[in-house]
Amino acid sequence: MSDDTDDEDRKDNNLIVFPGGKHVKPSDVGADYIVSQSSDVPVSDIIDPHESKEYLRKRINYVKNQDLVKAARDKLGTSEMIDLLIQEITEELGHLKFERRQAVKEGKNVAQHTMGRMKSLKDLADLLIKQKESDRSDELDLKSPRFQAVFRVWMDFFSDAMEQSGVPSEKIDLVFQNMKANMIDWEKKMTDAR
Repeated sequence: MSDDTDDEDRKDNNLIVFPGGKHVKPSDVGADYIVSQSSDVPVSDIIDPHESKEYLRKRINYVKNQDLVKAARDKLGTSEMIDLLIQEITEELGHLKFERRQAVKEGKNVAQHTMGRMKSLKDLADLLIKQKESDRSDELDLKSPRFQAVFRVWMDFFSDAMEQSGVPSEKIDLVFQNMKANMIDWEKKMTDAR
């Protein structure tokens, strides 16, 4: 190592600055792989390419094994995805709350933590609203005009099938009278069956 700095080395950005101001060429310390925008590379920024590769491998595996990533890859339904998103957001909210409390204890400014938490809470509220809408869209509205029309068409199919099968009209009427009697509170029975 040398305290002398060559202007040409400085121009080519080939120097490392150690604490205390010592400058060395990367090759002098076995760090030929360092690339930097400036002539001063802090020691803490020197990264071993093997460590970097291992870090990247671990990060890729970690991300692949996240529940949310797996759910998206497996194309889970919207409801399941929303449930996972809620779980992830609430977990992050817990971390933010912890960090905010730590910052308060240490006398640090908590504005950034507060803003991040507020945004996450709003995102969570939006997701919960979407989940409620999604749950509602899964429900069958038995009183809707569309469902009533479908029901009438099915009853007409049933009546026509009995007629075509040679069932006398008196028996068809009797079947529909029995169905009508059995269908008292049918909407409640349908709701309970779900």
